[in-house]
Amino acid sequence: MTNDTKPYRVDFWGSHPDLGNDDCWMGESYATLQDAITAFESDPHELMLVWRAESIERRLADLHRSQSDDELVKMVRMNLLASAAGDVCNTAYIALDGPGVAIVRANPHFSAKRAKLDDAACKREQAMEAGMLHGVDAYNEIMEQES
Repeated sequence: MTNDTKPYRVDFWGSHPDLGNDDCWMGESYATLQDAITAFESDPHELMLVWRAESIERRLADLHRSQSDDELVKMVRMNLLASAAGDVCNTAYIALDGPGVAIVRANPHFSAKRAKLDDAACKREQAMEAGMLHGVDAYNEIMEQES
């Protein structure tokens, strides 16, 4: 989603954006085309770490954590930054979109094998949650669905 002050977007996608799968993992808006191009052309691992760090700092500021929560804050930062590597491996495409520009490039770090394993783990987690809420039939229904 863009706005008037930051009309350019760089987004990470699990499949090509033109397929309409609605699997945009994460993205950021930029005020200038040059800032967006710089982000778009940067290494996806570095970009994801920057985005995660900014997101973490915003969340922590919203929580108004006290000094006594330093260990919790460190743990939250480490966990969220560590998950960034997995998100980059599952990102098949990186897109730059805005007024007068629409560019998509393949992510050189994409791992189809890793994405398939993560999808299977996610499906098992969804089935387990469905089973806990609605019983064994709900679990089986999720597990029998095609991926």
